[in-house]
Amino acid sequence: MIGKVFGNYRVERQIGEGGMGLVYQGVDLSTRRQVAMKFVRPYLEADPQFQQRFAQEARAIASLDHPNIVKVLYFSGAQGPLFLVMEYFNGGSLRDYQKWLYRQRRALEMADAARITQQVADGLHYAHRLGMIHRDVKPDNVLLRLGPNNSIQQAVLTDFGLAGLAASISQASVPRGTFAYMSPEQCRGERVDARTDIYSLGVMLYELVSGRLPFQPNTLQDAIRMHSQEVPPLPSQLRPNVPRALEQIIMKALAKNSNDRFQTAAEMGQALIGASAAPNADSAAPPAALRTDYGSAGPLAAAPAQINLPAAAGDAGRARILYGRANQQPTVVWIESDVLLIGREGEKNLLLDSAQVSRNHARLDRGYDGRYRLTDLGSSNGTFLGGAQLRPNTPVEWRPGQIANIGDFWLKLEIIGAQRSQPSAAALAGAPPGALLSVPLAGQPAVVPAASAAQGNTQRFSARMLTDITAVQAGGRTIITVEIFNQGDRVDRFSAEVRGIPADWYTVPLEPVNTLNQQRNNMLITLHPPRHSRSAAGVHAFDVVIRSGYAPNEFVTCPGKLQIEPFYGVSSEITPKRLRQGGAFDVIINNTGNTTESFQLQASDPEQVLDLHIDRPQVDVAPGRSERVLLRARAQQRPLVGSAQSIPVTVQIKSTRADGEQQMQNAEFVNVPLFSTWLLSGAGVLLTLCIMLGGMALAFNVLNNLSSAPVTSAAQTQAGNLALTTTAAVDSDGDGLSDIEERRLNLNPTLADTDGDGLRDGDELRQYNTTPNNPDSDRDNLNDGTEVALGASPNNADSDGDGVPDGIDTAPGAPPPPTPTTAPTPTPEPSQTPQPTPAPNIVVQPTSALNFGAVLVGSTSAPQAITITNNQAGALTISGIALGGPNADQFQITNNPTTPLILLQNQILTLNVVFSPTSAGAKSATVSITSNDPDAASVVVSLAGSVTAAAASISVNTTAVNFGIVCLTAAPGTATLTVTNSGNATLNVTLSINPANPAFTVNPANLTVAGGGGTQNATLSYAPSSTSVQTATLQLAHNATNAASPLPISLTGQGTDATLGVVPLPIVLAAPAPATPFTTLITLTNSSTTVPIQVSAISIINQVPPPPPAPAPPRMSTSVTTLTIPFVIPLPPSGGAASFNLNFAGDVTGVYAATLHVVHNGCNSPFSTSIQITVP
Repeated sequence: MIGKVFGNYRVERQIGEGGMGLVYQGVDLSTRRQVAMKFVRPYLEADPQFQQRFAQEARAIASLDHPNIVKVLYFSGAQGPLFLVMEYFNGGSLRDYQKWLYRQRRALEMADAARITQQVADGLHYAHRLGMIHRDVKPDNVLLRLGPNNSIQQAVLTDFGLAGLAASISQASVPRGTFAYMSPEQCRGERVDARTDIYSLGVMLYELVSGRLPFQPNTLQDAIRMHSQEVPPLPSQLRPNVPRALEQIIMKALAKNSNDRFQTAAEMGQALIGASAAPNADSAAPPAALRTDYGSAGPLAAAPAQINLPAAAGDAGRARILYGRANQQPTVVWIESDVLLIGREGEKNLLLDSAQVSRNHARLDRGYDGRYRLTDLGSSNGTFLGGAQLRPNTPVEWRPGQIANIGDFWLKLEIIGAQRSQPSAAALAGAPPGALLSVPLAGQPAVVPAASAAQGNTQRFSARMLTDITAVQAGGRTIITVEIFNQGDRVDRFSAEVRGIPADWYTVPLEPVNTLNQQRNNMLITLHPPRHSRSAAGVHAFDVVIRSGYAPNEFVTCPGKLQIEPFYGVSSEITPKRLRQGGAFDVIINNTGNTTESFQLQASDPEQVLDLHIDRPQVDVAPGRSERVLLRARAQQRPLVGSAQSIPVTVQIKSTRADGEQQMQNAEFVNVPLFSTWLLSGAGVLLTLCIMLGGMALAFNVLNNLSSAPVTSAAQTQAGNLALTTTAAVDSDGDGLSDIEERRLNLNPTLADTDGDGLRDGDELRQYNTTPNNPDSDRDNLNDGTEVALGASPNNADSDGDGVPDGIDTAPGAPPPPTPTTAPTPTPEPSQTPQPTPAPNIVVQPTSALNFGAVLVGSTSAPQAITITNNQAGALTISGIALGGPNADQFQITNNPTTPLILLQNQILTLNVVFSPTSAGAKSATVSITSNDPDAASVVVSLAGSVTAAAASISVNTTAVNFGIVCLTAAPGTATLTVTNSGNATLNVTLSINPANPAFTVNPANLTVAGGGGTQNATLSYAPSSTSVQTATLQLAHNATNAASPLPISLTGQGTDATLGVVPLPIVLAAPAPATPFTTLITLTNSSTTVPIQVSAISIINQVPPPPPAPAPPRMSTSVTTLTIPFVIPLPPSGGAASFNLNFAGDVTGVYAATLHVVHNGCNSPFSTSIQITVP
């Protein structure tokens, strides 16, 4: 990139990096002026949606002209890379200036802090007046112009409009911003306005004055709790000489309720003008809080003080590594497998491009216990964890949150915490905590919620959105109505733009909406989020900005919320389709839906001759993401000689949803014998030829001159033998095995360590008796080379016999404690020699009982494991595994294998046992394992458990559901039943409709509700078959022994066949004369004889005036509007009707056209008919 020319600008050097891309210093070739050039990352610029959003945002911020907002000089189009050219500021960011002060052991003077914040407030106020919200105000986004002695001359705000643009494309449901600086409403995903930026500005000022942040959240949940509930310490408690006036400004800006903050940035700026002249605080040394903000100095790369890199809700439970150079913002790599290799070059999972990093520097292993262990692979400069250097080839646990150092890079391990569930619509709409949301059920009269308050900078017109929240299926369409009231003294033409959601989610009218003065008109905007994983399920806040055509700088912003319903989709594949001995399959699951979904994986082979192990039997896949799951396959027995055998393998991938999709993937495992038939046949032929050639050579030598020099003859014989030996023993990789041997064993003849476990292939076969194409021969989660380095056995999962597997043993190579000895007892028969008791071949863990503790009746415990190990040489046959005892029917072995089965040397079989009590009381059983081990033919493990009547309390969100009036020919009416368990144990709930009524259904009928406030939803449906009122009762039954069942829930609904009619139809009218108002009566009718119709909305849309005569006289816009009518018009059955007036005034002659649009609850809603009015 350095030295390249783009248009009139040349790239000089890199000066920074952000979430959207890299920042370079450049030069304007025409003026020789220094500029800053921000380039978008390639994966973002390849996204067409991002290109469109980038152009929109860049065009908007390029129009900003204020001394405290960075000026955008140029932005690229669709051709070539996407980049911005901006003013260059020699002081870097305010964050850089803070760090410079820290290195100088100085603190920022309070007058400077107030003056910087006041200048930023001025820039914000200018942008807010134009309807733009920054959403990410922080020191990193404030640039400085420095004067002599590094004095601050000017502060400007950057990244306006671009904050969170990249995140909005990939994670539409995650609030934009930086956790530490986000306002409470921003954290909760609610609508934001100018006061959100004021809160962020208060956080920044708090940090500048006190030397620390008021809150330091690590996750979105932390941010919601801290910003919404916790009170930070006063700045004066951290820096005693903070002026009281300045402290009051900070705390007012940090008010939890936006109504209690400064209402405009200008108001806050005015308050700061006086504070900026306050006496300077002591700046000789930074306060204690400031000294700890940037880490300690030293030879190791320091991680940033604040690492805020949010993750999608669907990433809960996944692990990742954040890394970067000293004080750089992090790059992320997700941990997708059990082994992650780190180094400078080659096939590494994490490449660190630095001369201080070795080619093969370190390895990260994930054990079966879920813990991560970091191992230095003998690097030149070492690997550091928590500041301490690791011993080479010694794995050490790396705990989440710990900082590791490799070369000049810092690395941080994170495991994403479980995300809270999606906030309810009530919470997003600003309902108080604990409020119950009342959602109109399908078929009921529509009740439009109160419109959200709009904000603007004009008194000439107003606008409001008639619905606060609109629901739509991804791939579907819905229409929102914005009512515009022209309060001015002239006709105006209003246009709209939508902010906050992607451009391909909506369509605004192409033509402005004409509205007479002192009249109201409706603008219809279509919302149509595509059926794509980017259309994340949940609630999305957006704004509709209405602008005046007469005064384009005047606007009104109407907030709204779009709720996208979830949809599901999955695709999968397995690779390779054909796997040879000693490897693994990759099962790839792609979530093409718009919400996180869980999948269960099972693998099987019909012949049951393979050991199949899935590293993650259940995996959560975020929308639009793919997960790669490793399926390890190994033949239980490998033939000595013969032909390769193909064994089919089937993988079942099933969603955990009740109606989830299931897919099957098929592959083949090739079991290769140690010696192929053709190789043995070829060896026989080769031996015969050698004998024949040897005989011929011997005869030739006898017949030759026997007096030839014996030295010459010996030399020739030696050279021939040497050539033959060299050909047969070529060892290209120097691992002690010839190339021929390696090909026969399915090893790589050009790689000394085929499986990458740190041991040469030849050493594995001859010295350690391990498998050279399996890095972990004994499957204890330690590589063979690591075990050898630790003094442990790579062939024994528990080398020291202490009962702790090597993978989690802190000293796997240490011998077990010596067995205490007692004094020998005199033997009465001296002639008898005691024989030692032979060690059994079979080792079963645990040797005592499994105790499952207290489990609720009808529930199932977490599984506990019994491991069976063949601990001696040779195969072991397991002939039986059986449950016995008095309560055997209440325990299950979930993966009970078919017997007999064979365990090879050091092979481990794991049995998973669960406890599912059906009645009260203590329960017991046994697991008996029989084998051909002469020393332990039968091993019994005891099982024990008890039953508890766990405290539980079930509640439901409603006791009565009225589906209202539902059309007989339309889709069924639906409602959602939410069951909550506030107890401490999982409950099973059964839903049934009694008496049975086919018009009412519930799905699913069985719910498993976790304790501790767990919830589950069921969908109630009503599909009427007649116009009579129908009722039923929903019954709930559960297995809690001390919780009363909830009251039955009544269900009510009525079918309708009613259709709406309009008189006259069609509406063809004649006006008396131009500009002469007249009124006509429109009548609505109901076709049904039994069911009323409720009319909920009447509007005039698609108005088209006639063309003006030539030459065109001065003309006014035309308007067709209704009189004020009741919001809901009832139409009784049996000829019921209602009428309203249609007012019209046309200012030119010709034919006027429009459409009458009526929304109601009948079968033909919405009803539309054309209007044609002729003005003579």
